[in-house]
Amino acid sequence: MKRIALFISAVFLAACAQDPIFMMISNEVEPKDPLISGSPSKLVKAGNDIYVANGKLWKYASGGWSRAGGPSNVYDIAAAGTTLYMLSIKGSRFTVYKRNGTVDTPLPNSSGYGMIQGIYSDGSKLYAGGKNGSDSYALLEEQGGSLVPKRSIDDPLTGVAGDYYATAHGIYRINDGVLVGGSSSYSIAGIIRTMDNKTIAVSAGGTIFDISGTNATTYNAGYNFTGALAEYKPVGGTRNLLLIGIKGGVYSMGYREMWFTGDGAFTLRSPGGSAQDSSIPIADYDKYSATLAKCAVNSLLQADKGAAGRWPLIFASTQKNGLWSYRGGEWNAEE
Repeated sequence: MKRIALFISAVFLAACAQDPIFMMISNEVEPKDPLISGSPSKLVKAGNDIYVANGKLWKYASGGWSRAGGPSNVYDIAAAGTTLYMLSIKGSRFTVYKRNGTVDTPLPNSSGYGMIQGIYSDGSKLYAGGKNGSDSYALLEEQGGSLVPKRSIDDPLTGVAGDYYATAHGIYRINDGVLVGGSSSYSIAGIIRTMDNKTIAVSAGGTIFDISGTNATTYNAGYNFTGALAEYKPVGGTRNLLLIGIKGGVYSMGYREMWFTGDGAFTLRSPGGSAQDSSIPIADYDKYSATLAKCAVNSLLQADKGAAGRWPLIFASTQKNGLWSYRGGEWNAEE
């Protein structure tokens, strides 16, 4: 009997020593095959409709994703109000289409910049990053149904938000091209205009910019950023969050949450790090760590406001693992 008791004790102690492993197993989530595979584009909302593209255009409606027609080879999209724009790339041909109802019309490009590197919107107007064969770049805008040069720029365009555009070497005002102080030489990965009219940008190297006028307050966050930025309204939270895509080690990707404190300082934390003001409940953090935290995220979007007993739906475009969502208490690929 002593031997049996000792054996049982040894097994029990071994089990206790392996608690972290058992905890990891208990939080494993069976992976799903993504319906929208590969490296999806940024997520945009045109009116009440949500779109994404991975060569094909997809639309979210009635709780699921389906093909949305449109031209072939669509790899970037943008939305201005209720209007959707699509960038189609076929060999050396770059064409921007504008959707009016069910009709997709190509925008004439009279800019002299044959390569379109990306399309963006300030919420009311379309902008595009143009490049020609001599490695010169331009900020293009839609005027009268055509793409025309707004101004030449020194580096590739990486984003547009509110009154500003971002490049691989700084942030500038759209109306006069003035460089925002404190942003020179930074490779800007993403920029966003929030609902309370703040303009926030992030650099690939981990700097956050709070932009006002022609100056920016900077904060070194200690992360590398992918450029994914999305505003999130928590259930019962006291203020909106900013979700920021990060890239690091195998288990240090996904996103972080940020808000401003009263003194203007930045605070970043992992999802589920607090009972309030979070994009997921504390109880779901371990499942997040075992799933989306292993993926680099290029775009994030809160799809709804949630409901009684259900947290808001969030979508995430990953760099190589397709489109994901936060549903039913876990992050997983969208089927």
